[in-house]
Amino acid sequence: MEPHCRGRRWRLDKALACALQDSEVDLFAALDMKGLDKTSPGPFMVDIKWGDDGMGDVKLKKGTEANVPDKVIRCSFVVHAISAEVEGEDVVVWEDAGSGSSLNCRPLLIARGDEGSFPSSSTLLQPILAEMSDIVASKMTLETSFGHRIFSFNFTGCMFDEKRVRHIQGLAGSGSRFLCTLCDATRDVATSDPFDEVVTRSYDSHLSRYLKRKTNPDNLSTKDLGEVVKGQCGKPYDEAHLSPTMDALHCLINVGSRVIKTLYVYEFARVFTTKLSAKLMKPHKTNFDSVIRENLQIFTPLMPNGNYVRRLTEQKTVDFILGRVDNSRLESIRTFISTYNEMKAVYCSNQPLATCPELCARYSQNAQVLTALIDTHFTYLKPFSNYFHKMIAHVPELLDRDKSVGKFSSSSNERANKDSRQFTLRNSRQTSQFEMQDTLRIHWLYTSRRLQSAV
Repeated sequence: MEPHCRGRRWRLDKALACALQDSEVDLFAALDMKGLDKTSPGPFMVDIKWGDDGMGDVKLKKGTEANVPDKVIRCSFVVHAISAEVEGEDVVVWEDAGSGSSLNCRPLLIARGDEGSFPSSSTLLQPILAEMSDIVASKMTLETSFGHRIFSFNFTGCMFDEKRVRHIQGLAGSGSRFLCTLCDATRDVATSDPFDEVVTRSYDSHLSRYLKRKTNPDNLSTKDLGEVVKGQCGKPYDEAHLSPTMDALHCLINVGSRVIKTLYVYEFARVFTTKLSAKLMKPHKTNFDSVIRENLQIFTPLMPNGNYVRRLTEQKTVDFILGRVDNSRLESIRTFISTYNEMKAVYCSNQPLATCPELCARYSQNAQVLTALIDTHFTYLKPFSNYFHKMIAHVPELLDRDKSVGKFSSSSNERANKDSRQFTLRNSRQTSQFEMQDTLRIHWLYTSRRLQSAV
């Protein structure tokens, strides 16, 4: 199958050099604040978050390329932190306090193509991944206003949604029986015994399973081979530097829409024991949406997903819901929502150990409270969704390893998608030849720290 795509991008090394030169004043001030030599040549270690995302249907000028789809793929990166070696220890000199802002999310590539097409996404990403591998294996000497500085880079691929993570890992789609991208749990196991799973998936395990599936050395049947490879169906990308973590934004959206909203709909309908089919659920969902639109001004179709699910767990919304459900279930619903809000505060925070240490300490206890409530009062929430499983089973382990889950969120990339869409529609030349080029350049200027400070 031939790739049908077309795009524009920056060279990765030049983009990184420009981003660091743009941030040299911040680095100078940070060195001064830490009491370090402001003219030190380094070496400095730069932590880069990167990722790509599909923006869905965007009407662009086709020109003569009618076979290219009306879909856009964006790739971007964030300079997350800069550290230096001081007396034999790595010290974080500067860290981006606004890593969730679109102002700090640098555009790297914009292209027309279908992210679900393997040939198209591979054609667009492979050159970037090759450059990334070369940069990691070398050092960059950069001339700044304060002298020459030496930088090395560490890339963390974390600004992806579930679909892209599965594509990069070579896993089957979200409908697979193996629901998690961090462990080998099936849907049944994740629901019946959620606390026995640990992060086990890695590039090496994915590659080993891919080779086993490809060669089938033991001559297993298709069913038995599927059990052995644990949902592996394609070759993983080693160059993506994918971080085995959970995206806080997509977890917030998934749990809010599939768990919290489902709970509200069932309690509104006063269905407590039976899990309804999608067809039977539809009128109840329609009724719920009309009620909250009329009384709370929550317009489901017009609101971004993140804003919508945040409104669902606000105290005003919770009080409204509690006033319209069965009195015998008030306490269990109130406990479920308050417990979930405590857990959400932990996995959405960039520095949870500093901002909410008491909530971190009782995170595992809160997870057990949620699962107990589902077993006793809200059985219609079974089986668990992929992100609900990650929130219950893997967040404590990720906190122990990385000290945070929220700092790896793709929220800046999602916000940058909206900015890019506006730049395309309002600020670029509406021709097939220049449209993406203009969008890429204007978006880069929008993220310039020097221009931001000059306004």
